[in-house]
Amino acid sequence: MEVNIPPEHVIGIRPVYDAMGKSTYKLQPCGPDANKIVTTFARGKRCWTNRLIFGVADAEALKTQTDLSKRAVFAAGDSDTDLAFLQDATDLKLVINQNKTQVMCNACLNVTGKWIYNPMFIAPKALKTTPYACSTAKDVEGHPIKDENGAAFTKDCTEQ
Repeated sequence: MEVNIPPEHVIGIRPVYDAMGKSTYKLQPCGPDANKIVTTFARGKRCWTNRLIFGVADAEALKTQTDLSKRAVFAAGDSDTDLAFLQDATDLKLVINQNKTQVMCNACLNVTGKWIYNPMFIAPKALKTTPYACSTAKDVEGHPIKDENGAAFTKDCTEQ
């Protein structure tokens, strides 16, 4: 059985098509800079979700939306690259624990009371025997990791 899913129903990396309808090697941009490709990775998940689901203009799509009707109520993820997407959820943020520092610091310190975490369903990883180094961990740009309110963590956390 063949399933045809129109490309507009997929949130993911999208190619640019030429005048004949063939995909090119170029990718569609998302965000304020039409020349900078933002894929559905890390903050790109927020950008594409805001653009395609909530209809947010590209210039604003990389930002957390202040209009709560333009944000997901629930989000789930298992990786540090899911962090922006998770932080944007308004009511519930589920982390499937793979012992990734940034998402687990957000989940176990739970500054907004909306985070929960659960072991992986298949072959779960063991609980960490040492705390997550939330107070000293750096993001990919070398900055201290932050909670969803934009504050740097001042303490470490241990799973409970």
